[in-house]
Amino acid sequence: MRAILHDLRARPVPGIEVHIPHVARVLPDGTAEVDADRLMALVSRAVGEVLVLAGPAKTKRIVAVASGAAILSSPAWMQMMADAIGREIVVGGPKEASSRGAAMFALETLGLTQAERLTAGVGRTFTPNKAATVAYKKAEKRQEALFKALIG
Repeated sequence: MRAILHDLRARPVPGIEVHIPHVARVLPDGTAEVDADRLMALVSRAVGEVLVLAGPAKTKRIVAVASGAAILSSPAWMQMMADAIGREIVVGGPKEASSRGAAMFALETLGLTQAERLTAGVGRTFTPNKAATVAYKKAEKRQEALFKALIG
């Protein structure tokens, strides 16, 4: 699991990256077995650690923008993510954020525009439910203890 803080130009901020190793089990038929609770706990932990690395002065200005077909297609998943990380998440404007980022980088490199002048727009905002955030934090601690007991 990786979490990286990016600036407004979609460039990684040096030193603000977290990598949390995790084990995925592959079944004999080639499919992966995924523990959804563990995965949510890892995402929450990774985002939380990135915010700690960024420091309190920077985290007040950070906006979590979601992109990607899987998460954008499920309002329930978006709400779960907001609850798990304890921060608002906004739906990103472009459906393909990676492609947009590559195009912006190319335009800026060629001197054709300044990336910060190109707004992608945002959609719906998902606000965390405080009780759910507390429950996710407790579940994260339980999952970590269980994982350490089983895996080491």
